[in-house]
Amino acid sequence: MGRRHQGAGAGLSWVGFVKVWPWKQGALAVSGSTYGCEIAKRNRRIVERILTEGVLEGRLEVFDELCDPGVINHAAAPQAGEGIDALKRVIGFSRTAMPDQRWIDRS
Repeated sequence: MGRRHQGAGAGLSWVGFVKVWPWKQGALAVSGSTYGCEIAKRNRRIVERILTEGVLEGRLEVFDELCDPGVINHAAAPQAGEGIDALKRVIGFSRTAMPDQRWIDRS
């Protein structure tokens, strides 16, 4: 994806943050296959929607649509908890702390 977080406290890479979520609609790409390439493109679109709509625009309902109810945010502190509601809380805290967040595509 090549997207890096830019804003207050910049330097965080959210690439690892999103790669580990269990998607409702995603799967890992099979390298070297046309099918795998299409899956990778679909996964990229899902990640872009999460970053753009969910994180940057604050439309937290996108997490309900795209993430498994048992989603684990491995970038958050363990006490943040698991599940979509916990993820929404962490994103809400992040948006409050860094309202000027933006993403730069370096791919």
